[in-house]
Amino acid sequence: MKSNIILFILSALLFLGCQKNKCYTINDGFKSMKPNCFEKAIRKDNVTIVDVRKISEFVEGHIDGAINIDVLSSDFRNRALAILPKENVIAVYCRGGKRSKNAAQILISEGYDVIELDSGFLAWEKAGKPIVK
Repeated sequence: MKSNIILFILSALLFLGCQKNKCYTINDGFKSMKPNCFEKAIRKDNVTIVDVRKISEFVEGHIDGAINIDVLSSDFRNRALAILPKENVIAVYCRGGKRSKNAAQILISEGYDVIELDSGFLAWEKAGKPIVK
């Protein structure tokens, strides 16, 4: 009985030790980050934050320092190429994560280094992160 308990404890420790508390996943060439990790990443000097929601959503609240380029607009690619510096990491987010993943793929196809806020602005707000209104 005692050896079973010890074996169970050792197995649990081994299992837990193998689990990494990753703050991101890799999706088609970009990192999809949880809010805490995203917050740390966007504090760096070489990061441009892009809110890819509609302007009406952006003005209701957004992440401080973000610029708005609506990914659903027909000129998203051209506007992004004109505005976003290639030497910066581009941090994208939307409301729930679908549009930002689309934007990330477009930007990667144009040679940008991209990170994305997993589950979007809703997750950011739920995590109690600061917003600008």
